[in-house]
Amino acid sequence: MKIPPITHDMCVTEQDIADPQKAVPNDPKNPCRVSDYKVEGNKVSWTVDCPKEKTTGTGEMTFEDESYTGWTKFKMGEQEMTQKYSAKWLGACDKK
Repeated sequence: MKIPPITHDMCVTEQDIADPQKAVPNDPKNPCRVSDYKVEGNKVSWTVDCPKEKTTGTGEMTFEDESYTGWTKFKMGEQEMTQKYSAKWLGACDKK
C-alpha cells in the first residue's frame, strides 16, 4: 500500500541531535532501544528494537548543509514497512 507524502514542521535542538535515543518514540509502556548507532562522514545509521511491540528496524540519514534525506525499514511479524523522508532547514526555532 502506498501512502501519500506527509509534511510537518519540527524543532530540533543540538541536545536532540546529540542523543540518538531521542529520535525514537519513547512511550514508557512500549520502550524502544537504539543500537549500532554509527556516524560516518555525513551519514548516520542505526538499528532499533521495540520488544513489546515485537518490532525491529534499521535506518539511515544523509546530511547536507541545510537538509537531509533518509529511510527506515521496520519489520513487525511478517509485515514489513519502508519509509523514505527528507527535510530542509527552515530557520531558527524556540523549543521549550
